[in-house]
Amino acid sequence: YQAAIAHHRATGRRTLLDVSIRLADHICTTFGPTARRGTDGHQEIELAMVELFRETRDRRYLDEAVFLLEMRGQQPPVVGGSPYHQDHLPVREQAEAVGHAVRLTYLACALADVAMETGDKGFGVAAHALWASAFERKAYVTGGLGARWQGEAFGEDYELPNDTAYAETCAAIGGFMWSWRLLIETGEARFAEAMETALYNGILAGVSLDGEAYFYQNPLSDRGRHRRQPWFGTACCPPNIARLLMSLPGYLASGSDKALHLHTYASALIDVIVPGAGRLHFAVETAYPWDGTVTIDVLDAPDVPVTLHLRIPSWAEGSSVAVGAQVAEDVSVGAYWAVTRRFASGDRIVLDLPMRTRLIEAHPRVASNAGRVALVRGPVVHCVEAADHPGVEVSSLAIDPQAGWDVKSIEGLPGCPHALVGVGATRGGSGPTAPLHHTRAPKDWRAAMVTAVPYFAWANREAGAMAVWLPVMQPD
Repeated sequence: YQAAIAHHRATGRRTLLDVSIRLADHICTTFGPTARRGTDGHQEIELAMVELFRETRDRRYLDEAVFLLEMRGQQPPVVGGSPYHQDHLPVREQAEAVGHAVRLTYLACALADVAMETGDKGFGVAAHALWASAFERKAYVTGGLGARWQGEAFGEDYELPNDTAYAETCAAIGGFMWSWRLLIETGEARFAEAMETALYNGILAGVSLDGEAYFYQNPLSDRGRHRRQPWFGTACCPPNIARLLMSLPGYLASGSDKALHLHTYASALIDVIVPGAGRLHFAVETAYPWDGTVTIDVLDAPDVPVTLHLRIPSWAEGSSVAVGAQVAEDVSVGAYWAVTRRFASGDRIVLDLPMRTRLIEAHPRVASNAGRVALVRGPVVHCVEAADHPGVEVSSLAIDPQAGWDVKSIEGLPGCPHALVGVGATRGGSGPTAPLHHTRAPKDWRAAMVTAVPYFAWANREAGAMAVWLPVMQPD
């Protein structure tokens, strides 16, 4: 369906669209209020029905999406009544992210889609409640979703193991699409930030730097055994990554009445028709996410005032925006900064987002990360790999919270221009000859250089251990 609709929008031809319509008509005839009771085992067709409605304006397809959603949680159940299929409760009553993670994200996308098209507040409330559950209590720092291998499922709140994380690539993509829908609905920057976190970490890790191999699962620590594969028996992740990366231009910006929002920063030529205003054409130049300077040059603009909204990430304290000679300093973070003016060709806006290395702590209830921190610069989560620490056990490395971090170039990781380098330590007594249990004694810290590479680039060199969360050196 998505391919057929995209083909129709791009070419105007109905070759594939008519095929998808015939299949959709067959589904509507087979399943519905006056036909068979039933719904899909893996939520996807609901999204297709809504998008087909948007393209054709045939209300039958939107009604079919509503029917398929409302079949979940019925008694007797139609797909087993299990949380695995999100069939344990009617969808309007679901508020906790449970069951198969990819299925849940696609269900939530459908809830948001249908809510926006029908105004059904019950669907919308559920989409937001499930998002709060998934992203505020069950998401990895990489934007990954799904803690358990059993059932490829969400765990309990704050259940986020590192070495046994499932975090399927498709779940991160589903979370990205879900956040996009809530962003379009609300305009709230937190949804765009969730998208960015997933994109630069949990999603990009799913494909090797040469584009030839893929991760299905994305753990946050490893002993050197988890490697990307050229293909899978269930090959959902590789084409899902390809689809998302090819569609990224459509996620950079969106328009509303006489306004344009820039959500994600990348070098691009953006040429849009702003609702209520007209054509706005501008060039964006940036090395983001490695550098925080974003330059926007207006090439053409309507002869009416337009409001430009620039997203300021929550981590970018001290950001500034210059519009011509006027500079706004220390703008609010975690929100959109807006300027309204009659733009003209030659106007320049420069956004400066400070790129500091931050030590991120997990919620105290995340047991696997107690006493540990993750290194994050801008939106990019970093990790340590054995390849950069010859002769050192990755599990023995620790972070000095007072140390500074230098940004240095790194070789052997094409497309990955930098690594973080700082002074940390290794802990004595952590080698293979150390006793399994022993009487507590003062820690034997030994100074060591720590190199951290972007998480998305791990496992692109020789096999070896990796860790995102590192212990913090603690005084005795």
